[in-house]
Amino acid sequence: MDQLLKYSLREPFGQWYFNKRPILNHREETNQMRAIVVSSQLHLRSAIRNSIGRSFPDSIVDFASSVELARTKLSQSPFDIAILHDEQMNNARSFIDSFNKTPLHFIIVHSVSNGESFKSISSSKLTEKFTLIQKPFPESLQARNSDNLSEEETLFLNDLIKSCQKIFPPIIPNGGQNKKINEPVPNLTQSIRTQKCETYKKSTKDLNSLFSERSGKDFSCLVIGSSTGGPDALHLFFKQLTTPLHLPIFIVQHIPAGFTAKLAETLSAVGAIKFSEAKHGDAVVNGHGLLAPGDWHMRLKRDAGGLSIQLLQTEYINSVRPAVDPLFQDASELFSRPPLGIIFTGMGEDGQLGCQAVVKAKGLVLTQSEASCVVYGMPRAVDEACLSSGSGTPAELGQFIQLLFAKP
Repeated sequence: MDQLLKYSLREPFGQWYFNKRPILNHREETNQMRAIVVSSQLHLRSAIRNSIGRSFPDSIVDFASSVELARTKLSQSPFDIAILHDEQMNNARSFIDSFNKTPLHFIIVHSVSNGESFKSISSSKLTEKFTLIQKPFPESLQARNSDNLSEEETLFLNDLIKSCQKIFPPIIPNGGQNKKINEPVPNLTQSIRTQKCETYKKSTKDLNSLFSERSGKDFSCLVIGSSTGGPDALHLFFKQLTTPLHLPIFIVQHIPAGFTAKLAETLSAVGAIKFSEAKHGDAVVNGHGLLAPGDWHMRLKRDAGGLSIQLLQTEYINSVRPAVDPLFQDASELFSRPPLGIIFTGMGEDGQLGCQAVVKAKGLVLTQSEASCVVYGMPRAVDEACLSSGSGTPAELGQFIQLLFAKP
């Protein structure tokens, strides 16, 4: 601790933190996660502390009512995770950028109505180290005892804990660690499991058989839906695509306004496909990926000039905007060939109706495996409706798509 207190203002704070904090050593011996919750709202802090305490019994949870106080506390003791409430976003840009070279991860708790506040940090160098957790509604957890929570609030806290577990996986008794999402994946033909739909007593096809029956040429476009944990899943998926796909790619990621452009930039850097944030009237181009901007539904429109993007701020669908369902439905109706749809990790059931449209159009639906999801909500809804032909980790699904579209 004496070494930690020898902080000099002449050193950049982030560089000092990276050089001095002993954060990596304690992971070899203990399961002690260290988190700091940055919020002025007492009930939110208490609910998060109680949830972390139940899931990480040896954890240390500290509080800060402002980013300035959080900076001071981080200068005195190491932390693994900083949980920031969106009320703090307007003052958070310099705070977050100062941790460019540190292992610190950020979980940002935001309300569906708050998108403008994220613009101040949307170009941060650490966007890839963010996890975004959406509260059910702005006033949630602010005025009630944390032991008397609604179902939506309980889901929110479970969502947050699963994100913590992804960042800080528990040490298993033999000294090893749980498999992390970015480990090398096993052989594709051995790793993608077959699913069984018990609801209608209908077994899905083995993906190896599916691979022999279908080709990338069967499909008009690739449509993807994701939510909590989605940015990491998308990163791992598109990292496997080392050659371009000769069809348009559309992505709906539940994300606040101001973050989509940075996500597009990050995805463009990991594989062979280039992405951009969709704009109203954009032409649909083969080989290029478009992401629905935060707070806008992304729809498709066909006219004499061909297919183009329509951005609409109509009512929320499945309590979100953008929503997956309308994009998948448009893709199923407006192309001459069916789409290929993938549903990654996320809370809720957005995407289920869209996948019904894909299957009705003779398209193909794949889902992220339960074990690799941060939240197995959206994929579960599709799996239980017997709409998925198979599932795997994001990397495994990326390998499958790469091989499928490489077929002559």
